[in-house]
Amino acid sequence: MKTLSASAVRQTLPDLLGTVVHEREPVLIERGGRPVAALVSVEDFNILEKVIEEESDAEWQEALKALPDLNAKLDSMATMLTREQQSVKTFREEMDRLHAQRKKLLCRL
Repeated sequence: MKTLSASAVRQTLPDLLGTVVHEREPVLIERGGRPVAALVSVEDFNILEKVIEEESDAEWQEALKALPDLNAKLDSMATMLTREQQSVKTFREEMDRLHAQRKKLLCRL
C-alpha cells in the first residue's frame, strides 16, 4: 500500500487513480504525517462496505438478544424503586405523626 501526503495526492491524482483502479493498490493519504483518508477501488470499497454492514448487523442482532434481559432488569429496578418510595412515604408519615405527638406533649408542659 502506498502512503502519500495530501499535497502529493493532489499533484499525482490521475496516476494514482490508474494505480488504484487497474492494480487495485490502495493509497493511504496523510496530512501532517497522520493518516486521514484512503483511496481505494470501487470493488474494494464495495467489499469493505459489505463487511461493515455484516458487522453492524451482527452487533444489532447481539443487542436485540440482550434486550429482554435488560428490560427485565429495568422492570425489577422500577419495582424496587416503587417499594423504596412507599417506604419513604411511610417513614415520613410516621415522622410527622411522632412530631405532632411530641408537639402536643410539649404544649402540655
